Amino acid sequence: MQCAGQRMRKYSHLITCALKPIINKYRLYVVITRNGLILVLFALIKMKSYLFFCFAATLFFSIAAAQIPNKVHSIKLYKPGDQTSFPAIALNSNELLELHFDDLDGDVKNYYYSYQLCNADWTPSLLHPFEYIKGFQNVRITTYRNSSLSSAKYTHYQATLPDRSSYPNRSGNYLLRVFLNGDTTKLVFRKKFVVYDTKAAIAAQIQQPFGAQVFKTHQKLQINVQTDTRTRLFSPRDLKIVVLQNYNWQTAAFLDQPSIYRGNYYEYHDEALTVFSCRKRVALDRFAQLSFAKR
Repeated sequence: MQCAGQRMRKYSHLITCALKPIINKYRLYVVITRNGLILVLFALIKMKSYLFFCFAATLFFSIAAAQIPNKVHSIKLYKPGDQTSFPAIALNSNELLELHFDDLDGDVKNYYYSYQLCNADWTPSLLHPFEYIKGFQNVRITTYRNSSLSSAKYTHYQATLPDRSSYPNRSGNYLLRVFLNGDTTKLVFRKKFVVYDTKAAIAAQIQQPFGAQVFKTHQKLQINVQTDTRTRLFSPRDLKIVVLQNYNWQTAAFLDQPSIYRGNYYEYHDEALTVFSCRKRVALDRFAQLSFAKR
């Protein structure tokens, strides 16, 4: 197999040969940067005035050796039997998730997956994988089938997780990372899921907002949280509440400042954060976790 540098020099030679007539006439220079960017510069020099006209154009192209071509589609992670379910499992339970995806190359590849523990804001945790994964850190996906009776060739892969040889032993936000040939640098895709440990009781009530501009078009959530009496918080901001619209993390609302709190009771009703359009289904992330459980 050719390395990235060899392919880069090959493409540079082909481009230079193709543009050789223009190079000789207009003094054209071709520079290929390391990240695959071709920078083409040429100067047309007038004989007497020596006016120097420069024109720069950039052409982007992808090099197969520089990155893995992503031909993986239809990625789904859900509870068995319900493709619309939220990917969440209870800690130390028998609950499972199903992973499905299609590879449009149509051949068989060695896909592996692993878990990445994250903080409440989905930044990677500082914990070592040995501290939150029990068993093997990487698991190969061995269940697949080739397409049939279809105009396009593809290979469908699926896995049931957590596998008994590798499973999370801490609650928190997790990224399921799928990569090729056991090499974590050859990342293909990531999917979010949650491992929860019930340490609080959560209730939500839908109300009509007070704001005149959103009075008839939006709805307000009042969220009440009561933590376990054995749970000790250093600050009310240690409790993280996440509100999702249609299970979409891109538009999630993060609440860490209660409007009212006393003892182990916390109430959130700030209209700046808990008002949503009535045309969208609102789902409260009931898997509230304490920040210290993710550290």
